Amino acid sequence: HNRYYLIDYKGDFLTNSYGKKIEADWFGLMSNEIIPFGLLKNGSKKYGLLDINGNCILDTTYNYIGDKITGNYIQFGISEDPYNENISPTKGIIDTNGNIIIEPIYYEIMICKNGIFVVRYSESDSKTPYGSNNWKFITKEGELLYKTSKNEYLINKVHNLEECNDECYVFGQLQNEYNKFKYGLIAANGKKILLPIYDWIEYAGEGFWILKENNSFYLFSKTTGLQNPKEFLKFQ
Repeated sequence: HNRYYLIDYKGDFLTNSYGKKIEADWFGLMSNEIIPFGLLKNGSKKYGLLDINGNCILDTTYNYIGDKITGNYIQFGISEDPYNENISPTKGIIDTNGNIIIEPIYYEIMICKNGIFVVRYSESDSKTPYGSNNWKFITKEGELLYKTSKNEYLINKVHNLEECNDECYVFGQLQNEYNKFKYGLIAANGKKILLPIYDWIEYAGEGFWILKENNSFYLFSKTTGLQNPKEFLKFQ
């Protein structure tokens, strides 16, 4: 199997205090000199956290860990098959000291700003709620901020939630026609910033969003509102 090593921008191997190259079976993305990593143990990978000097901050305890640290938080999972939703939900949040912030009781977690998390969960007691599409905003203390309705869902594919500096989040709403979704922007308290009338929404950075409706493109920010820059036919 493949082994991976850490190098600096010059291409030199990073080493620990014993002069040994820092290696693992998997590395995530470094943040504040902390790196998610994985080691193969007894035929399966276990995951933890290293610092840039090769010191183990969190031992390879978990069966799943996110590939990216956001702020001081990262996802973790306790299931041996973390992507199998035919079993009980098993994903939570830890901080970079290994403290459990959110218990591993969700199918999916997205880390937002200001200690807010978006979680996907099941409202039933069934152990096989495959395709559960219930979402809610919660704080790290577990306080409920907003729970989506039956035909709404939150999106983590079209933008990185933690990069948004205006505290808006994309949500989809099921339309009656051909099971089609339209998209809008929502705040963590459930307030609809933009109604779900758009075919596509993507975060562009610096508080601006790109929106598409019926082959027309728009820009939106909470400061400037909705704009239709007619000189642009398409955004890249």
